[in-house]
Amino acid sequence: MPGGDAEAAADDTSDAGNAPEGAPDATAVADASDAGAATEGGDAGATADAGDAGNEEDAGSHCDPNAPDCSNPQCQQGFLCTAVAPAGWFGPVALFDQGGGPPVPTPAACSGTYDDDAFDGNANPTSPAASCGCTCGSAQGACSNPVVTIFPDNQCVPANHCDSAGPTACTDTAAAGTGCSLGGQSAEVEALPQATGGGSCPAEPTTNGLPMPEWERTGRGCGSARSFAAGGCPAQEVCADRPGSSFIPTLCVWQSANTDCSTATGYPLLHRYYSSVLDTRGCAVGTCDCDTPTGVSCSLDAVTSYSTSDCADGGSPLANLTVGNCNVVGQNEILGITTTVSTAGHCVAVGTPASTGSVAPDPSTALTVCCSQ
Repeated sequence: MPGGDAEAAADDTSDAGNAPEGAPDATAVADASDAGAATEGGDAGATADAGDAGNEEDAGSHCDPNAPDCSNPQCQQGFLCTAVAPAGWFGPVALFDQGGGPPVPTPAACSGTYDDDAFDGNANPTSPAASCGCTCGSAQGACSNPVVTIFPDNQCVPANHCDSAGPTACTDTAAAGTGCSLGGQSAEVEALPQATGGGSCPAEPTTNGLPMPEWERTGRGCGSARSFAAGGCPAQEVCADRPGSSFIPTLCVWQSANTDCSTATGYPLLHRYYSSVLDTRGCAVGTCDCDTPTGVSCSLDAVTSYSTSDCADGGSPLANLTVGNCNVVGQNEILGITTTVSTAGHCVAVGTPASTGSVAPDPSTALTVCCSQ
């Protein structure tokens, strides 16, 4: 029926506008889907931003070891700012400085950035004193002088003797008041030297041993083969590698001279090393002494006549030194006489010698090192 058809259509329309109970609302689903898509898109953008931020942080935390920037916190653990080496100075270098000798410690090897052994030296030389002893020289004054008689004739006639000699020093036989003022012609030995029972021996120190000098401290400077740049440091400073743990914590400059740090701007702390010492050690007499000579024997070794009263010419030795044998010299040629006597015997040394002197650095080998604080 027409009326029935219209009512059915109206019912169908009403049913279409009301979803079955419990079914999802299509609009809400669409909205949720859109919201989810928006949220998902938003999360992706946030993730991308976080990734970018992370990349930027990594870039800022990196320290380039080939071009360090000391203003970058990431560089400050391995690098430091230090003054440029002043004119006349070499460096900067890492310094090994250690005492405790002798013997001196073995210095650390140069390695890493500081791989160039720029210098080695030592400081504070020390050594035991010389080993000293006492000895006694030849006996002196233990023999009498011989007696040599001079004659104005050439036959040693006893009644004509004009003078006598005997000391080892020159005797002027032509002195005023002697019968030989014109010069003697012959001479003979009248008495040989004899032991007197006295005399002495000179005490003399001996150096029995001189230990090698040693050092208490040693130093080694290690330089870098690469040049240091400013790298975020103040003017007149460079960004340099920190020294290794075996080295002092700051850097230094150096020169081969015996000087101070007054011209080493930025490096006020002085170290000085040397390669050799001045050794003045020795021995002195101290309380050494010698007792009276024993086992003394005396001998006449030579008698020499001279044609001048001061014994200044070459002289002529007498050939026969046996007592009572005449030596004919020549026509009035004996104006001076000397004798040579040897003494055998020994003395016992007593007392204690003194050691003298010391070892000190040789300033001509000095190497001056100045370090920053």
